Amino acid sequence: MLRIARVSAPRISPDGARVAYLVSSVTTGKDGDAAEKGWRAGKIRLSTLGGSRSRSASAARQFTRGEKSVSNAKWSPDGKILAFTKEGGEEKDAKPQVWFLYADGGEAWQVTKHKSGVGGYEFSPDGKTLLLTAAVPETADQEKRKKDKDDAVVVDHDLKMEHLWAWDIATSEEKQLTHGEFTVSDARWSPDGARITFTSNPTPLADDSSLQTAWVLDAAAGKQRKLVETKDATHTARWSPDGKITRLLEHRG
Repeated sequence: MLRIARVSAPRISPDGARVAYLVSSVTTGKDGDAAEKGWRAGKIRLSTLGGSRSRSASAARQFTRGEKSVSNAKWSPDGKILAFTKEGGEEKDAKPQVWFLYADGGEAWQVTKHKSGVGGYEFSPDGKTLLLTAAVPETADQEKRKKDKDDAVVVDHDLKMEHLWAWDIATSEEKQLTHGEFTVSDARWSPDGARITFTSNPTPLADDSSLQTAWVLDAAAGKQRKLVETKDATHTARWSPDGKITRLLEHRG
């Protein structure tokens, strides 16, 4: 069973001709002991859709190689780029970052260099900006404490809050879009790229999962408002294709 590769996260290209998917397998040590490393290395493969059903799996083309695992593959809006997350930077300070790879093949290159690493990302509709979900980088004082080994972890305190950032692909400039004592998730661009929906939580703790609130953010002005004025939990906002309507889930207690 350990030798069986797992296929997950299929992503169909914008033109509907190809599908990128993740293949994960257990890495083993020199003597075949899976426990020596104990993690799964994910690699991206690309396959053509609409071909003969008799085509073998070997017709799929592997796109990423190496020991580092990759995840979260996404197509650029024009279908020319395949993006994914993989650790980047110096080995001791390596953090998950967004990488690009031409859909026709070639070498991948690192795009983002967010100090705390990237938790999630989305292409803007015009393909010029990445919407990052990432933790706020440590302050100079926090970095000094870490360097001095004065960085004891207190359970349920000093939690890592994630916020939204806009990363300009051409200039590599980033701008923080959300601020405050809360953490965000599930960010989505509107079809015209002018607004962003996301879900906030007071903390990332599992016990606070029922305190979610869905918001809509004006990407240019930075102003945000609740999608629904209610005391109940709201989340999972989704845009209609024309961008005029947003749907969301609401938990009424």
